[in-house]
Amino acid sequence: AAIQKKTASFPILKNGDEAEIFIRQTGGQIQLLTSDNYLLESSSADLPPGVCADRLVKKMIQFGQAKFLRNLEVSSYQLPLEFEFVPVKIDPETFQVTEELPLETKVDGSGNLHFQAGDVFKIKVTNNGEKSAYFTLMDIQPDNQLNILIPGEKEEPADFRIGAGDSVLVPNLFQIGPPEGTEVFKLVATSQPIDLRPIAQNRGQTRSASANPFERLFAETQFNEEVMTRRGRTLSIGSSKVNVFSRVFIID
Repeated sequence: AAIQKKTASFPILKNGDEAEIFIRQTGGQIQLLTSDNYLLESSSADLPPGVCADRLVKKMIQFGQAKFLRNLEVSSYQLPLEFEFVPVKIDPETFQVTEELPLETKVDGSGNLHFQAGDVFKIKVTNNGEKSAYFTLMDIQPDNQLNILIPGEKEEPADFRIGAGDSVLVPNLFQIGPPEGTEVFKLVATSQPIDLRPIAQNRGQTRSASANPFERLFAETQFNEEVMTRRGRTLSIGSSKVNVFSRVFIID
């Protein structure tokens, strides 16, 4: 009953025959799972019903947000940034790169890119435009878990700037881990520094009214109380202000 009451506040959540996520009670745990049997959240059945419902519904909203962002594509002729994967080998003790591997070694006969758990790579970003730009990198896992990879926890958004016509090999190392399935990396380019981390952590609260336009759109996908009180009216962003470039790969 607590979950039904909570979900009634969010029009994007509805009960139906073709559900993408399910709730089940197993022993002393209440679990939230995808139709592919990914465990999204587990909550003790001993918690107060309202607390349990809040936790599960928050995870449902995050699932819907990631699904929306997974399909989001925005092209800008002013900010045509793209990126590519650079597979590498590293020294397990020093974590220094010892070798760069051809990307073709990770591509199957149908042109699909594959990585295995433990694989390590870097990201090479290229600016094909005539203006400098800033970028951030989002990761959407097979279970629709959303991660902000760039900037990292102790990095500044303003550091991720790339000049017109330049290519940069981002120093960050990325290592593949579970779950298996189809994963998506999205490079978001804007004309001003962009930081999605606090919005993701604070469920959609932007830093200020003058925040980056994509930051405001990202906040809209959180469906927090501010968004809901505006009766679903969403912000629009001009294609000249944002470019979203995606690459898909399969984790085996």
